[in-house]
Amino acid sequence: MRTVVCLVGGGNDETAAANLRAHLPRDVDLVFDLTQVPPGDVVLVEAGCAVAPGWFELLRDAAYSDSIIATASALADHCPEAAVAERARIAAGASLRLRPRLLGATGPCVYVRRTAIELAGAPQGGMDDFSRRCAAAGLSHVLADDVLVGGGPPGALGPRRGAPATLMRSLAAVRSALDGLSVTIDCRHLTGTLTGIQVHTLELMAALARRGRFRIRALTSPLVSDEAREILAAVDGVEELDYDALGPDTPLSDIFHRPYQVTNEDDLRVSHLTGERFVVTQHDLIGYRNPAYSGSDEGWHAYRELTRRALAGADRVAFVSRHAAADALADDLVDADAIRVVPNGVDHAAVTPPEGVRPPAAPEPGFLICLGTNFRHKNRPFALALLAELRSRHGFGGGLVLAGPHMEHGSSADEEAAFMAAHPHLLDHVTDLGAVSEAEKAWLYANAAAVVYPSVYEGFGLIPFEAAAAGVPCLFAPQAALSEVLPPDTALLVPWDAAASADRCADVLREGRPRRRLVKQLRTAAEPFTWDAAAEAVQALYDETVVAPRREAGAFAREAIGLREERNRFKWELDALQAQHDALIEAIGEDGLRLVGHGGLLPNEVRASLRAVALRPRLAQRLYALIGLLSRLPRRGAG
Repeated sequence: MRTVVCLVGGGNDETAAANLRAHLPRDVDLVFDLTQVPPGDVVLVEAGCAVAPGWFELLRDAAYSDSIIATASALADHCPEAAVAERARIAAGASLRLRPRLLGATGPCVYVRRTAIELAGAPQGGMDDFSRRCAAAGLSHVLADDVLVGGGPPGALGPRRGAPATLMRSLAAVRSALDGLSVTIDCRHLTGTLTGIQVHTLELMAALARRGRFRIRALTSPLVSDEAREILAAVDGVEELDYDALGPDTPLSDIFHRPYQVTNEDDLRVSHLTGERFVVTQHDLIGYRNPAYSGSDEGWHAYRELTRRALAGADRVAFVSRHAAADALADDLVDADAIRVVPNGVDHAAVTPPEGVRPPAAPEPGFLICLGTNFRHKNRPFALALLAELRSRHGFGGGLVLAGPHMEHGSSADEEAAFMAAHPHLLDHVTDLGAVSEAEKAWLYANAAAVVYPSVYEGFGLIPFEAAAAGVPCLFAPQAALSEVLPPDTALLVPWDAAASADRCADVLREGRPRRRLVKQLRTAAEPFTWDAAAEAVQALYDETVVAPRREAGAFAREAIGLREERNRFKWELDALQAQHDALIEAIGEDGLRLVGHGGLLPNEVRASLRAVALRPRLAQRLYALIGLLSRLPRRGAG
C-alpha cells in the first residue's frame, strides 16, 4: 500500500504545496482531497505548515516505532518558513527520541497508519474524534520528537503545566537547543543588609546572564532593598517578576531556582507556579539541625518537615560544598543522584566593594573584627575569649569589633553578656556595631589587624576569602566546609582552646612574613572559586535537569503542593462561611434563636406566615402592635 501526503485546509495554497513537493520521497504522492486517498498510510498536513528535509522518513519511523501506534504528530514550531530547515536540523540533533505518548493526534502535521483507519474508521470527523476512536480500540498516539515543522502557534514548544513527564523532557531538550532555557530565580530574600546568601544570589545571576544562554526572571517583592534592586537593574537581560502578580496564568519558566533554603510553605507553591522543574540550593542544614533557631519545638519540627519535603520535591539539589551534601545524605534527605556540588565564587563583580565608610563608634585601626550574625554557631563568645588571651599573653593592644545583625532566636547574646560580666576589664575594648553596610564592612576590613571567624558550622564560608582580598589575615578553625575549601595549615584556631589559638595567631597580627604568607595562601586558595565557574556548573545542572527523568518523590511532592493549595482554598471558603454564620447568629440574637433555631418555639408553618406578613409593612405594624399587647397580658396562674 502506498503512503500519500494530503494537504488539508487549503489545497490551493501553492506555497505549502511547493514546500511539500520539495521534501517528499519519490514514492510518496501529494493529494488535495482526503476523500480520494487510495488505500495506505496518510499524512495530514495543514496549509501553512512548512517541512524540512528528512521530515517524512523521521515521522514514519516514529509512527512505526510500536505496533500499537495509530498516529505520530510532529513538533510544531512558530517561526518564519525560511528558518524551518535550520531549526528542524537543530531539533533533530537535540532530540531525546523518547516518542512520548499523547492523548491524541495534534498539530499541523500528523502521520496516520492504515491499520488505525481500518480499525477505527477514516479521520473525517475531526482529529479529536478520530483520536478517541483509536484509543477506544486500544491504539496509542505518539509525538515524533525529532521532527520539527513550521506552522505552530506561539509558545507551541514552551513549558506546560501538568504535561506528562516524557513530553515535558522531549520539549525541553528541543527548546533548549533552539532558544536556550528560561529560568526564574527567587530573589525575594534580597532585603536589608546583604549577607553571604544574598551575595551568592546576585553574583550567580550576573554570571549566568554573562553566559547568554538563559532568559532570566528575577522573582522580587516590595521588600527587596534599594541596594539589591540597583544591582539587579545593572544585570543585562534580567526581567523582574513581582511576587504579588503570581497566579495560575503566570508563564512558566523551564526551571524555578530557589538559590537558598526553603523557609515556608508558600515557597513550594511559588515553585509550582513559576517553573516546570525545580532546583534548590541548600547552603547548609544548620536550621534543620538546631532547634534554637526556630523559637519553639513545634516550629522546629515544622521546619524540618518542610525541609524534607522541599528536598524530596526538587528535581535537583545543589550544595555549595561536599560537606554540606554529606550532611544531607546522613539523614537520607535527598537521593545521591539528585545532588550536585556547586561551590561559591569569591571574585565578586556584581556586588563590588564600595569606598569604605567608617561606622559610627568604630574604634581606632588595629582591632580584631568578628563578622556575621550573632547566631550561636557563629561562636562570638570564643572571639571574646581569644581577645582576652591575646591581650593578657601576647600584649595585643587592640580591641574586638563585633559586626552583624542580632537574631531573635538562637543567639549567643546571653553567653557574650556572661563572659563580659566575668571579664569587666574588656568592656572598653569590645564594640558591638550590630548590622553594618557594605561600605562600613569595607572600612572595617581595611583597618583591621585580623578577621576572627570562629564559626562552628559553615556550608562554604566567604569571610576568609573576602578578608584575604582586602589584604587582611583571617583566623578560623578547620570546621565543616572550611576544612574542604581552605588549606589545612591556614586554619590557625584550635577548636576551641582560646589560649592555644592565641599562641598560633599572635604572629599574624603584626606586619611581617607570617602575616603576608597567610594572606597569600588564602588568595591562592581563592583562585579556583570564580562565579563564572559556578555559572558554568549551574548551566550544566540546568541542562541536565530539564531532560532528566522526573523523580517519583518529586512528582508526589508536587502533587502534594497542589493538594495543599486545594485544602487551603477550601479552608478559606469554610472560614468565610463560618464568619457569615457567626454574623447571622449575632444579628438574630439569643431570643431570636429560641424562636427559629433548631427546635425553636415557632413551628415552620408559623414562620412562613410571619414572613408573608412581614413583607406587607402596614399589616405587619398592626400585627406587631397586637403581639406587644398580648405579651403584656398576665399568664394564666401568674400572681
